[in-house]
Amino acid sequence: MLPELRALSARASIANVMADYCHAFDGRDLSRFMSVWWEDACWNLTGAPANSIVGHQQIEDTYYNAIRGTWKSSSHATCNMHIRFEADDVAHVESTILVVGFDYTGKFKAIGAIYRDQFVERSGIWKLVRRDVVRNVQFETDK
Repeated sequence: MLPELRALSARASIANVMADYCHAFDGRDLSRFMSVWWEDACWNLTGAPANSIVGHQQIEDTYYNAIRGTWKSSSHATCNMHIRFEADDVAHVESTILVVGFDYTGKFKAIGAIYRDQFVERSGIWKLVRRDVVRNVQFETDK
């Protein structure tokens, strides 16, 4: 178990990484977006391991495809974050997200999901090593 002050610091660092993810995606800031992932990270957009995106290059490609093909504009909101430490340098985080925005045809889209994350601290830095996205609500309007 982490000492109390170290645990508070770790929680704050993890919350900042989660905010960086949202701000970077919505702000179209690739450098900031990639800074939240370890090089060996896995991004699973459907909750099924067979559809996992592994490593920086695949994550970057998927980010570009989402922005070019799906989201003209977006706004993420993350809440209900629950952090559980498995070890001093490993944390599991579950949170609820809502992302709203417009696609390139002008349709309004909204997605509600659960993020199931694993964070790892390496050399004093917390980053994502795994993110499973489990969608539970999806809505879009006609033009």
